[in-house]
Amino acid sequence: MASPKAHLQDLLLSLYRRTRQSRFLRSPLGRRLFENAYLAYKVLLEAGPIGQLQTFVAPGSCAIDVGANIGMFTMRFAHWVGEHGHVIAIEPEAQNFASLRRRIDASNHARRISAIQAVAAETAGVLYLDVNPDHPGDHKLGKAGVPTAAVMLDGILAEHGYPLVSLIKIDVQGAEMRVLAGATHVLARCRPALFLEVDDAALRRQGASAKELFGHLAGLGYRAYRLRRFGPAQTIAATDIDTGNYQDVLFLNDQASDQSKAP
Repeated sequence: MASPKAHLQDLLLSLYRRTRQSRFLRSPLGRRLFENAYLAYKVLLEAGPIGQLQTFVAPGSCAIDVGANIGMFTMRFAHWVGEHGHVIAIEPEAQNFASLRRRIDASNHARRISAIQAVAAETAGVLYLDVNPDHPGDHKLGKAGVPTAAVMLDGILAEHGYPLVSLIKIDVQGAEMRVLAGATHVLARCRPALFLEVDDAALRRQGASAKELFGHLAGLGYRAYRLRRFGPAQTIAATDIDTGNYQDVLFLNDQASDQSKAP
């Protein structure tokens, strides 16, 4: 049975589908009103207690937002890393990226954020982005679609001089394993906290699974946690993931520094 949150999401997406071709939604004012409603939904109903992630973002470090959309996490990361830190935001879809870029430029944190219009994957070059016109957060890697620049996290960090990375958030509609495959160096060197959307069905469409994802990260010394609004984070296993829904999971490396211990 679908949860009340899922029903609300379906309702909002239905409204978006009906209005996305309207002149108002395509206007600057309409787009901004939609973005504000979208961010309110994400923060209040979908994202959960994401403020607890600040524990794992060291001031002066680098945080990476893969699948940045319009910047809900990006802007928080920029505040948390402080004036001597840096945020790398990666978003492939053109309209989302334009909104992300506009929000960054209008903020007080523009100098500490690098926005990259690309997909993050296991290889650099060009890949295809399957754009979902009816869902602004459901664009994914595909075998056909919009040709889009592809980057590897290891390559991007090399270009930035190998900063100390404290947190990587990845929400890429099932391609999380592909992102991790392009980040072997940073995972080994920095052992950052990882905040991943885990959707077994989406992972399977990209050739992986929740079990494979958990096993891969366990082999790298990571343990999985579910963030809770009150009390300490709860350890979970791949079998705890509801196969019919996605879930945000915090992965912490057992060998990381004290700052990366579960709250």
